[in-house]
Amino acid sequence: MNVLIGITGSISAYKACDVIQGLKATGNIVKVVMTPSSLKFCPIEAVAILSKNVVMVTAPENDGIVHHVVLSDWCDKFVIVPASYNTIGKIINGIADNLLTEICAVIQKPKYIFPAMNTNMLEKCHLEKLEGWHVSETAYGILACGAKGQGKLLKPRAIVEIINGVKASQIKKISIS
Repeated sequence: MNVLIGITGSISAYKACDVIQGLKATGNIVKVVMTPSSLKFCPIEAVAILSKNVVMVTAPENDGIVHHVVLSDWCDKFVIVPASYNTIGKIINGIADNLLTEICAVIQKPKYIFPAMNTNMLEKCHLEKLEGWHVSETAYGILACGAKGQGKLLKPRAIVEIINGVKASQIKKISIS
């Protein structure tokens, strides 16, 4: 299966490396797009080595390729892990100001989103507005800010199992009628 991973600017971004390794170990081909802010939390070189592919942050200019369309056509599943409050807000409001959110605007394949943020942010995030997305629950525990609550990224192994279709009970598809 071809899996396109999007990594956003969350302290949990480094955990995407374990997700990539798990997906590769289970026979998937993985390509990765990172937001500029994710680079503060996860080194692009590590992601490239683990995915065994070039990692894109921005589309190369003047190469004649519409990268957000090509990548969305290439994949069988699109996964954002972790999904920050900022990126979720952009998706909900149709803001496509980076390569990752441009992909979100055109993708027609199964889409999975794994939020990671402070409990207060999670409560204001409006995940129910992510129409057509498979939205993961978050874990309860000690958050990066030191507070205890909901909002932790699921464990990488659980994420890999969800993407591979093994553990569907921790995810729900949002549809607006």
